[in-house]
Amino acid sequence: MAAKGQLGVLIVEDEALVARDLAFSLVEMGHDVIATVDSCVDAVQAARDRTPDIVLMDIRIKGDTDGVETADRLIREFKVPVVFITAYTDQETLDRAARTRPYGYIVKPFTDRDVRSAIEVARYKHEADTVVAERERWFSTTLRSIGDAVIACSADQRIEFMNRVAEHLTGWSERDAKGKPLGQIMRLAETDGEPIVERSVRRAIEQRVPQTLPPSWLVDRGGECNRMIDDSVAPILYEDELLGVVIVFRDVTEKQRMAEQIAVTDRLIVLGTVAASVGHEINTPLAYNLANIAFAERELHECRAAIASPELQDRLRQILDALHDAHSGAERISSIAAELRPFSLRQQVDHEIDVRACLEWAIKLTTNQVRHAARFNKHVGPTPPVIGNEVRLSQVFVNLLVNAAEAVVGSAEANEIVVVLGTAPDGWALVEVHDTGTGVSAQTAGRIFEPFFSTKPSTTGSGSGLGLSICRAIVEGMQGRISLGPSHLGGACFRVLLPPAGISVAVGQTDKARASAVPRQGHVLVIDDEPLVARSLKRLLERNHTVTVAEQASDALAWLKRAIPCDVVLCDMLMPGTSGIEVYEQVRVLRPELATKIVFMTGGEPEPKVADFLARIGNLTITKPFTAGEIEAIVQQMLALRDEVH
Repeated sequence: MAAKGQLGVLIVEDEALVARDLAFSLVEMGHDVIATVDSCVDAVQAARDRTPDIVLMDIRIKGDTDGVETADRLIREFKVPVVFITAYTDQETLDRAARTRPYGYIVKPFTDRDVRSAIEVARYKHEADTVVAERERWFSTTLRSIGDAVIACSADQRIEFMNRVAEHLTGWSERDAKGKPLGQIMRLAETDGEPIVERSVRRAIEQRVPQTLPPSWLVDRGGECNRMIDDSVAPILYEDELLGVVIVFRDVTEKQRMAEQIAVTDRLIVLGTVAASVGHEINTPLAYNLANIAFAERELHECRAAIASPELQDRLRQILDALHDAHSGAERISSIAAELRPFSLRQQVDHEIDVRACLEWAIKLTTNQVRHAARFNKHVGPTPPVIGNEVRLSQVFVNLLVNAAEAVVGSAEANEIVVVLGTAPDGWALVEVHDTGTGVSAQTAGRIFEPFFSTKPSTTGSGSGLGLSICRAIVEGMQGRISLGPSHLGGACFRVLLPPAGISVAVGQTDKARASAVPRQGHVLVIDDEPLVARSLKRLLERNHTVTVAEQASDALAWLKRAIPCDVVLCDMLMPGTSGIEVYEQVRVLRPELATKIVFMTGGEPEPKVADFLARIGNLTITKPFTAGEIEAIVQQMLALRDEVH
């Protein structure tokens, strides 16, 4: 290795005298001549033996390879600076030599001063180039290694550099993109007006400050638009001179989706809070409204049958029609409250239910809407019972039938809706709803069960986007599956699969037999702090039973201390002062034989503490609002248990 200030010089010269004089001069200058050769082969071998610091290369040397080609090879293989020695200064020779990027020329005849100057210039220029090349390599490697995509372009917006991430996201390789306009390589999903990228670049150049863009969809080389990016555009400035612009961007698709899911979750939390509180605030007044309306309808029907006057009968008919409308309105409010119930995080006690009965009820409820939309057919086969809630499962089928009716276009005669009920090969209960509508696109199918997603125009005032998400929540809550696919009818097919209960159907048949038996009579104690609920229950039940009403828990407990016979206790769960749980605990002490005869009434989804209590004791519960038939049926069930014990 040459000493400090001393260079190891390789001389490539085919004139022996010139080579000898040149070597002598270099030694006099303090440099080390590592070899003197006269051909390309010898020059390459000498460089391999000891890499020179500089090469003095005659353009004309022996062999088939001249000095220009030899210099090019030495530069590529050994990264050494070359200074040409030549007596030929024609333009063609200089052009060929220039393409090798030499560090200088020494023109024959030359002096020691010419040689010294050429070597010193070459030395300092090569050192400077080495530093610059190292910095460029370091920065290039850094830019290619970072996780963000980087695109640099010239001041006229033509691509100069792309790292691997930018290549991956845009679909363009740096080699193919280099020199092309930025707008051709990086395209964002546009709205009307100037393209987003070009507008941001223009502002960055004009204002000489970075520009930040909101998340936008990137269109890749193949025209696909499935990645969301956020990016920034900054001018590349050297002092006050604009060299170009750099765009840095990253894939935020998953981040955006996560943000959307968090937003939906937040909305569902709020909705769940509303669902939890709406029960008591809406269902309790609905309970006494429905009960009183049912009582009035029953009494007026009997009065109408006993009245001979046609005029009075007509007036009673009008009153009954008005009550019927009021009853329908109250039930509609009840169904709206029920739609919110699945969003509550609280649990309900499920039991064995008949899928066919739930489906038949849903078909009956939607008959009017379906028959105006399409011809209706059903194929019903045997299916196992499942564990769940009749109202919730029926709600699923109602939603699917209404969706099918809304999906078809044209006259009812030209369309068809088909319902299939049966058993899947794996033994699960199967329900399918087919239609001849327009079907659902793959993009919509992927989001159809998302909360708040709706394909219905917002201008119609319908389409909250809750229906199908509620269906999924109900079905999955029953450990089942719901899916959407194409139908053999040409439209869509919703498929519901539910696991079998694994319990004999005979239980359900026994319940039906009990319900159809002659009504039993008994003594019923009603405990409810809402006077209207208590009075309405008394009106409904006192025809067949002896009914005692207590609007405070303390009054009920005082009554029970008197050991008066009692067959059924209907007790509200949430009451000021003494709750239903406390009533139960005190009854266990005062009248332990009555503890199992308490039926708890709730205004909606019970609180976790209440739900745990109900699950632990196993007593029957009934949710407000309830119909006259439901409350009578549960009283009859309790009386049947009484008679079985006796």
